[in-house]
Amino acid sequence: MAELEVPLSSKKKIALEKMCEQELGPNQDPQVMSAIWLDATGKPILFYFGQRVVDQGSGETLDLSEQYKGRTQKDLDSYMENNPKADIAHDGLNEKLCRIYQLAAQALCSDMAPNLRMDRTRHEGVNVMQYDAPAQSQTHDLAANDGEDIGVDDGMKNHPAYESDLSNSGVQEYERAGVVHLVHGWIQQGQPEKGLFISGDVSRSSSSLAATGSYYALTQDVADLLAAMFKVAFPDWYSRYREAFDAGVWIPNDTGPFLGRAIIYKLQGRLHRDRHDLGPSACFGVGSYIGGAMKIPQLNAKLAYQSGDVCIFFSSILYHKVDTYFPTTQSQEEKEQKITPGRIGSVFFFPKESYEVLKDKDSVFQLVRKR
Repeated sequence: MAELEVPLSSKKKIALEKMCEQELGPNQDPQVMSAIWLDATGKPILFYFGQRVVDQGSGETLDLSEQYKGRTQKDLDSYMENNPKADIAHDGLNEKLCRIYQLAAQALCSDMAPNLRMDRTRHEGVNVMQYDAPAQSQTHDLAANDGEDIGVDDGMKNHPAYESDLSNSGVQEYERAGVVHLVHGWIQQGQPEKGLFISGDVSRSSSSLAATGSYYALTQDVADLLAAMFKVAFPDWYSRYREAFDAGVWIPNDTGPFLGRAIIYKLQGRLHRDRHDLGPSACFGVGSYIGGAMKIPQLNAKLAYQSGDVCIFFSSILYHKVDTYFPTTQSQEEKEQKITPGRIGSVFFFPKESYEVLKDKDSVFQLVRKR
């Protein structure tokens, strides 16, 4: 039997997946320190906003093969032990912003059930996340249809979780996992001639539109901080995004400059690149979980990517994967506050085709004033 020829791109991806499992596997401690990665011409391609020793300076440029030296959690702990007066800063989202975002995203995915993913190119595993809960949890039955309200009487519609009572091992809860896309305007697949449409998740119903507006309003501080990071990291791209965003924004509670957001709710990740994104994208995770490192094999990079850490990079060029995460046991406080554990990932991006339509167009706000 003749061997099937694997396309070069597929061969490359297979090699990168192997690298994720081996060189960037469990034996490689992830970096926790903030850093910038440069391409061959000296231009930045990845910014990681993690932890940083205050007043230590930026240090010298390192070869990729030396990037882990002195930059893991063990190294940071050792440094702090020898320098107890040193201050550690977190360059990403602080705990307060992480909790605000977690609550806003959970509320969004409660009112707007996340889409179940049948596409295995980006996400793996099942569309349900399982986690341990306090033993006194009230139990509920699983709905017959994942798309239906599961009947949890806590004042929240379409609650994403259900519970089952395991007689020998206490209580475990199961939560629907999936993806929600919030995009002010993008091309419908196979119909570019029809122009831009607001994403179907937003326009699904009046309730979903209201939930989207509420989510944008609650996460404005997070969006503003990401915008500031983006402006410092990639100022030219920021200007391009900002002008096109102002021409395409529909819901004013979103302050931009990213035209789209993807909320990856409790799903596990696979190695992929975002081929339809224009330029740099910003991504981060929030929640209560263990694991979830960011792996970028083309840069031989494994980043701790803890809750609140932010990556801004060319996601259409660099293959990336969020490593397997494990939800922590739900605390009694989380139970009382109706906060479920697990990882909520978010990607702020700008679709390439949307930019081509919106560039050089007047701002929506200018058009309103002209009228």
